[in-house]
Amino acid sequence: MSKYFAMYKCQMCGAVIKYGESADLPPEAIPQLLGKVVQQNQLFAGNPALHQAQMYLPHRCKDGSGGLAVFAGFKREI
Repeated sequence: MSKYFAMYKCQMCGAVIKYGESADLPPEAIPQLLGKVVQQNQLFAGNPALHQAQMYLPHRCKDGSGGLAVFAGFKREI
């Protein structure tokens, strides 16, 4: 088992952002979890409250710009 965090990448500045609490998962479960996130987000596209993981996060860039960070995947904590 390893700890994984949901990660987002800002489309404006390229920053990678860790979001939420970690989850203890076996590495082999990650592809299925990603598939489930994509499936649920597509299925409930009209109702963001039902998403497994948020599709976008607002991000304040270091230069003061505002960007949207897009769900990028799950990163293993080392």
